[in-house]
Amino acid sequence: MYQGGVDQSHVRWVKYDGVGRTVRNGLNFTERGFGVRAALGCSDRAIPPSPNSAGEIDWDEIFMKEGTRGFTPAAIFAALSESTPLVAKEAIEAAHRNGVIVFVRPELPRQSLEIHRRQGSRP
Repeated sequence: MYQGGVDQSHVRWVKYDGVGRTVRNGLNFTERGFGVRAALGCSDRAIPPSPNSAGEIDWDEIFMKEGTRGFTPAAIFAALSESTPLVAKEAIEAAHRNGVIVFVRPELPRQSLEIHRRQGSRP
């Protein structure tokens, strides 16, 4: 993250378990393609991200005060645990409330739809 120039002001550091079984974020590393070679990616989505509960992120701070113009929630995020659909919903609602354009892919993974069905909510 440091080398890529990623702003880490919103990173929430939590106590590491020494192995990565209970505390880990889903990551997606993508490198640029070169010439005729397409881009390559590697995903690590072994466990739900931390934090994974609604109310732990100040979305209004991010969307309103920091001037965010667009937000693209990854559909797979909502399928990572029982609570991540609520986090995604909270983020999307805050984005709309603050006039941020939300780009959502129309297809949702079956796991996400199943979680929503069990919770009695809509994606």
